[in-house]
Amino acid sequence: MAPTPTPSPTRRFVATTLAGGLLFLIPVVVISLIVERALQVVGKVAHPLVEALGLHTILGFGAAGIVAILLLVGVCFVAGIVAKTDRGRGLTSWAEGTILDRIPGYAFLKQTTQDFAGLQRDTALRPGLARFDDVTQLCFIVEPSGAGHTVVFLPDAPTPWSGTVAVMTNDRITPLDIPMRQAIEILKRLGHGAGPWLSERL
Repeated sequence: MAPTPTPSPTRRFVATTLAGGLLFLIPVVVISLIVERALQVVGKVAHPLVEALGLHTILGFGAAGIVAILLLVGVCFVAGIVAKTDRGRGLTSWAEGTILDRIPGYAFLKQTTQDFAGLQRDTALRPGLARFDDVTQLCFIVEPSGAGHTVVFLPDAPTPWSGTVAVMTNDRITPLDIPMRQAIEILKRLGHGAGPWLSERL
């Protein structure tokens, strides 16, 4: 049997970059469509409201658009309160397990949002360093797998939403005390900005 040809580095780079770009764009497009649709819905309430109040502009901007955004923010705030209830948490868990977790990049987006809002989760991905002999790679710690091993996600750069899952021994993993969004930005900048905190940990 003839050996399977190995893709050239250039071909692999192009393929992984295209795949990573697609995985990046999918959640961005989905979220953009959801926000656009939400603004359309609240806009139907905002237009009659501003007409009843006799408003045309607010600080030089269209009153209907400003009111629509404020209404959407208010709806999000109320939804956040509902999400903290037992029934809300149950609905969120069902939606994530059934739909949202199937969307590429959702876990990263959720983690980054929680990190930005100052929320902590026991199941959250955590930035870390994975050591391979004389090479150390930025990784995201997923969960312990038992027997002295840990499941990690090894992201690509500059598209951290694609990568490889690996199981490594605990002695090869070093957790990093940096925000998730900072680790993602470093990957997107091809490592620029990593020097200051790497010098203290390597």
